[in-house]
Amino acid sequence: MSDRDVRWAVAVFGDSSMTGPGRPGTRTRAVAVFGDSTLDMRGAVAAEEIAISAVAGFGDVRVLVPAGSRVELSGFALFGSKRSEVLGEPTADGPVVRVTARALFGDVKIT
Repeated sequence: MSDRDVRWAVAVFGDSSMTGPGRPGTRTRAVAVFGDSTLDMRGAVAAEEIAISAVAGFGDVRVLVPAGSRVELSGFALFGSKRSEVLGEPTADGPVVRVTARALFGDVKIT
């Protein structure tokens, strides 16, 4: 996978937002430093896999996933939090959303 297959949402002393998972195989990276970054992945199609790397340093990263998604959250939080608050049960044909969180004085939240 080349560097062109990576989408970035960066917020430094401000806010950023991104909509859509991009083309298949695209990785998404969100960075929030003294700001907020929102990723809206609700447009993902069934059975799609989405890989997200989220870094929150004194800021917040929020990931919105489609109904029926299976969320796999890993990573760490130091003086911050990482959590999945997805309502409902995953469906067999729902997308898989893999989030690797690094929260340092910030939050990574999946809804």
